[in-house]
Amino acid sequence: MSRSLGLAALATIGVLAVPAGVGASVSCPPGQSDPAYCTQNVPTATTLDASGISGSGATLNGIANPNGAPTAWTFQYGTSTNYGSTTPVGQLPGDSTSHTVSSSLSGLQPATTYHFRLVTHNSGGFAMGADHTFTTSSPIGASERITKVSVPKRVRRGKAFTVSFRLSVAARVTITIRKGKRATGRTRISARAGSNHVRLKASRKAGRYTVEIVAKPARGTSASVRRSLRVR
Repeated sequence: MSRSLGLAALATIGVLAVPAGVGASVSCPPGQSDPAYCTQNVPTATTLDASGISGSGATLNGIANPNGAPTAWTFQYGTSTNYGSTTPVGQLPGDSTSHTVSSSLSGLQPATTYHFRLVTHNSGGFAMGADHTFTTSSPIGASERITKVSVPKRVRRGKAFTVSFRLSVAARVTITIRKGKRATGRTRISARAGSNHVRLKASRKAGRYTVEIVAKPARGTSASVRRSLRVR
């Protein structure tokens, strides 16, 4: 939990409205009532793991403690730590109890990683929980697409080179290098939805080769592409 305010938190200040009518809880040293020696108690915010994750939704969870003053809470979420979106604001009474809070999300993109954190606010100040992430699942029966394939046209014998490609959904990928019908090398990886880059090593024998990329998602239709490669 941090009390420093980044740009994403500043954008949330206008969203969280503190319940009116009750001041902040105050802590003073024993025998001291001078406000100059007392501090206001800010709320706490603890982000918990998301639950109920699907291809288009999830439930965000956290624990908030008002620390003696009525407290507003919300979750920030988005595809980066800039967040960009917030859940509807909830309100907690001015007690000192740890409350479990949750918000359900819908309309999310499949096979996408989202960041989120809990933010609380009362008349004592703001608190922000740690950043957590979750990844929505790939849609059932989705057809894989391999695009933006990049394979060098020429590479020197025995030298490393990079194969790049983009997947529409996460998949198990097999990259096979062939000379004619004979496989001279094979690499298997678990590739994410989006851009992927794989380092391979060229054969020590010169000639024309074919690089074959086959992507098999957990559910749905596989896809494959082939590109030519000349080893000198």
